[in-house]
Amino acid sequence: MKIALSLAVIGIVIQTAFAAISLSVDQCGTTRCRGHGPFICSVSNTCLEKAVYPNRQQELGQRYVGRWQLIQQENYVQFLQAEGVNPISVLLADQLRPQIVITNYGGNWKFVTEVVGTTTLTYDFYLDGDYIENTVDGRSLHYAFTMSRDGRLIQYRTKIDPNDRDSTFERYITGDKMICICETGGVIGKRIFQKIG
Repeated sequence: MKIALSLAVIGIVIQTAFAAISLSVDQCGTTRCRGHGPFICSVSNTCLEKAVYPNRQQELGQRYVGRWQLIQQENYVQFLQAEGVNPISVLLADQLRPQIVITNYGGNWKFVTEVVGTTTLTYDFYLDGDYIENTVDGRSLHYAFTMSRDGRLIQYRTKIDPNDRDSTFERYITGDKMICICETGGVIGKRIFQKIG
């Protein structure tokens, strides 16, 4: 009787442990996986292990430093429309080919987006900080950047106004290209940047 009871208790403990493990994976996209703790959520809704050591973040981050030219985009107009961007801004975003200048000094990142020599957007941040962005089309959103262990730079934008939408941007480097996957409300867009400096 004692052995059967002990085996039953062990079975419950094991089931609880497996449920806790699957809970952390199944809840990807909620606050549990959004940059809190050792996991972060990617655009494809998989939890990635977070790069937690500052030296490792700095090392991985150096791959992003430089000047990047947008060369291609896929489904980006649909992404912007799903995000609720006004039609004039969507039209401009489809036609313009911005450059992004990325710097990282001692963990202080800066993304400066330039169109025809004019700065249109600047992100100035430290990883895992919480900041407010005022978009070109007049929306205010919280944003935070974090980094996965394999060097993916993930940006979360969360709405302040209930009529806006949350969105996620996942950037990674492959060769001399920076890929940015954008997601909001299940709509995914892709932008490809070429390193030019």
